[in-house]
Amino acid sequence: MSATVLMVLLALVAPPLQRLPELQLNLAAAPPPPERAGDTAGICSQVAITGGAPARKTLKVTLADTDRLAYTVGDAIFFNVLLENTGAMPIVLGISRDPAVAPKTMRPCRVVPPGVHFTVALFAMTAKGRGALIATTSGFYGSLDAPGTTFTLQPAERVRVQLTAPFLPGPRMDPALSGDLQAVQMKAFVMIDREETLFEYSENMLQVQLRMPVRNSSK
Repeated sequence: MSATVLMVLLALVAPPLQRLPELQLNLAAAPPPPERAGDTAGICSQVAITGGAPARKTLKVTLADTDRLAYTVGDAIFFNVLLENTGAMPIVLGISRDPAVAPKTMRPCRVVPPGVHFTVALFAMTAKGRGALIATTSGFYGSLDAPGTTFTLQPAERVRVQLTAPFLPGPRMDPALSGDLQAVQMKAFVMIDREETLFEYSENMLQVQLRMPVRNSSK
């Protein structure tokens, strides 16, 4: 039997390459941050949501699903994002709601090493691209110096992250919404702030029906 034929036979009988199992991370159930009088550790936690230069693309983001198909502004949306590490180095996520775990400097608004800040937002998409910010999760913080506050995604690993956020459309969305359900296409936006800022939009979009709450004019 020739070497070529043998290689073909081996390829036919060899088991298919197995994808690494999908990991699970439920941050929708993360405990609330502790109450501290005068706490300013996370005062600039939402400032740099789209700022800074992006790092090289090492993260694939997929907006997987939502708990419902129709919402009213103010409702909480429960959703899942799939994060896949497509790079050669581990990606570290913060998983604690406590901003003190990864304090930030004010100018520039960056976490103090070895801290990490992780957040996910939902943006309405238009024909021209990104529209209004319509929901953003609580910040999740972590540090390699604080056990139990980080989650490490190794190269080629994929994790399904469960999250929740209230629908709070910004000014650009309010005029477009009424008491009737209207279709909104949305993408997930993931930001990981560590030694360098990593941010990616989901490669896909999901559609939900969204409306403004009906105001009761009766006295």
